[in-house]
Amino acid sequence: MKNTLPIALLLIATIVFSVKTTQAQTENFKLSDYKNPDYLYQSLVMNFNFSNGFVIQRNGSSNNEFDLNSALGGYYLRYLNTTKRQAETQLGLNAGFSLYNANEEPALNYQIKTKYSNHRESFQFSTSQRFYNARQLFFETSVSLNSDYNGNKRNQKSSGSIALNETYEMKQKTFLNFISAAIYIGKGRIEQVQDAQMAVFLLNDLQLLNRKNRDVSDEEVLELATLITKLKYKRFFDSRLRRIAEITAIDSFMQAKKISGITDAMYFTSLNDNWAYANNPIRQSGYRGYIGLEGNLSLRNATSSRESDIIIGYNPVYDYTDRHTGTGAFLVAGYLYEKPISLKWQKSAQIKAGFGMAREVEEMEDHQYDLTTKNYAKLFPSISLSADYGYGFYPNTRTWATFNWTLLAGWNKLMSGVTEETKTDNNELFFAQTGPEIRVYYYFSPKLRLNANFTSQLSNFNQKRLQENVNESDRKSNSTQWNQRLQASLSYSIF
Repeated sequence: MKNTLPIALLLIATIVFSVKTTQAQTENFKLSDYKNPDYLYQSLVMNFNFSNGFVIQRNGSSNNEFDLNSALGGYYLRYLNTTKRQAETQLGLNAGFSLYNANEEPALNYQIKTKYSNHRESFQFSTSQRFYNARQLFFETSVSLNSDYNGNKRNQKSSGSIALNETYEMKQKTFLNFISAAIYIGKGRIEQVQDAQMAVFLLNDLQLLNRKNRDVSDEEVLELATLITKLKYKRFFDSRLRRIAEITAIDSFMQAKKISGITDAMYFTSLNDNWAYANNPIRQSGYRGYIGLEGNLSLRNATSSRESDIIIGYNPVYDYTDRHTGTGAFLVAGYLYEKPISLKWQKSAQIKAGFGMAREVEEMEDHQYDLTTKNYAKLFPSISLSADYGYGFYPNTRTWATFNWTLLAGWNKLMSGVTEETKTDNNELFFAQTGPEIRVYYYFSPKLRLNANFTSQLSNFNQKRLQENVNESDRKSNSTQWNQRLQASLSYSIF
């Protein structure tokens, strides 16, 4: 295995760098010159699902089942981009339930009746608002909320002459909340520029197909990219009408500028193909440095109970509540960098460091025996560092490759105890994880395609136990792992 990994990586690299790409007049156009126009995009989608079933079976015994399922949900999305503000808001709401009843007769004079029901409701909200001044200084706020409430109930009754009559009921309910908020100040702006990439690919393909009358200026490329962005963020309710309107608008631009030559089936097929594939994946340009404060709050309340009129063997009766509360506050600083080196090459980097503390309280309440246990934990200091550096290669609309080197490291000191006042030092933990990730999608032909993914991670965990009753020989522990994974798939369509 150790010998095959370098060979596999060399093969992937050879394939990627041997890609033949089209040279055109727009080859030296700088994607970083593109600045998005002002736009506002909103969408609201609602969905409703319903299903049910009923089964009757008679083959010496009588069995019947009934089930009913229903779900309702909605999702709202809003993007805003102006010279003074970048904002994104997402809102989701989902609810559903299911019912199940069954009457079984597994043996003569023995019946089992089962009733089951469950429900789940969830709510998600997130918003990020970044406000800019003329010098590209910004103030940013970010808030997210995730709530989930679910429960189920099961009731079963068995009766007959060959077994003990029994009735039991199980109930479970869980309520989860996670809230996070952040405030940042910084400088710099990152813009998406894949629409400029699409404009260049559109023009290059027209030249390759001899469907372009003349060369175009950089200003015209930017004008075409602006049109593409405006079309992408225009709301349509029918994908077919959207595609017709988009291709019509691009063709009108080409003809008004006298760029297009012969407008035949090959010309329109080229426009449609590039529109579908030429702006994937997302490419960005710019930088953003920031410092700020991040905080989070998590709440969980779970109840579980089981009641039965017979207690024999593994037939427990219980009733308990589990509560968890977690809080965290961190001072953070970071830097993001995106650079389109050329039409085909992209360089990306980011680094983020944090310093802060976290607290957790666990409470278990046993209602059957009237017992309550608690555990308090505190992480302070909690130090984290994450970094990512890599390159992307996008030679055409069908082939791409990315290489990234990642780092995740941190140091935490944990205190714990059964009360807030009696917390004592528990352990110190240092961890670090680093390694490369390579992803390749190679389009050999309409019939043959390669998808490969290689990751390698070197991890180290160094722990020091701080409890007084620990032997000195057991106080320190260290573990190192090197995990490698290679996945590759080759798809060939015979006909």
